[in-house]
Amino acid sequence: MKDDNNLTQTTEEKPMQKCVGFSRKIGNTTYEVSGFYSDTATETLEGKIKRIIREGIKK
Repeated sequence: MKDDNNLTQTTEEKPMQKCVGFSRKIGNTTYEVSGFYSDTATETLEGKIKRIIREGIKK
């Protein structure tokens, strides 16, 4: 599916993934945030954030 900005959206679900999300209205704009996670993942959220920070410092 294509929207007005010529961006392609896919709705294909990958096996063993779940979607979580929320929306927040700030002023006249509504922001929708969604994320996917795997039931078989072994990394914690805290561990992932620390890894992302460490990798960012290396750059």
